[in-house]
Amino acid sequence: MTPKNAPHIDAVAQIVSKCLHTSAFQIERVLSGVSTYVYRIRLYRDILYVRILPEQGKSLGVEARVHSLLRQQGVRVPEVVYFEHVNEATGLSLMIVNEIPGSDAGRCSSMNEYGNIVAEAGKQIAIVNQVAVNGFGWIKREKEESGSDLQGEKSSLHDCINECLEQDLLALSEYRFTGEETTRILRILDAGVPLMARHRARLVHGDFDDSHI
Repeated sequence: MTPKNAPHIDAVAQIVSKCLHTSAFQIERVLSGVSTYVYRIRLYRDILYVRILPEQGKSLGVEARVHSLLRQQGVRVPEVVYFEHVNEATGLSLMIVNEIPGSDAGRCSSMNEYGNIVAEAGKQIAIVNQVAVNGFGWIKREKEESGSDLQGEKSSLHDCINECLEQDLLALSEYRFTGEETTRILRILDAGVPLMARHRARLVHGDFDDSHI
């Protein structure tokens, strides 16, 4: 995803105006977005964010539903104020969320403050990890996957682990792993998968770090 591929800011402004029924706002592109195109909206005293999914045929419906579910359980994730599976103007899925005021945890003035905040975030991410998923791997994000249950791309943990395992083990040889060591890794995985598969899959934040706090 590159900035030049993002929908033009004027087009996004027109979408926002239609969604919020007002043109009394300021809009700017936020380049820190990784998985989505992000635009900041200053609406009176409120700040909102437009998130647009880059992939055609994919939907933010699952994410919008998870946000709602987590908020019901007291997790401090942004409230989704507007959502579309497919926006007519862009052909892409989008949602508008409100801002959680403050700065990221990495800007804390002391390590003691940082530690307390991260500890509280740990309690919150533990609630995220209680959300059940059917299947394993990345969550399916097609429009039709916006039902009551989250669906993983793989039906079994074995399929998920072994999808790229051969290439991964081959790459280890570049870091001086011996054939005996890679064989030992395979044996550990073969023994461990049945043990892990006894538990139902749960939702995991794929790249959680202190910039999300």
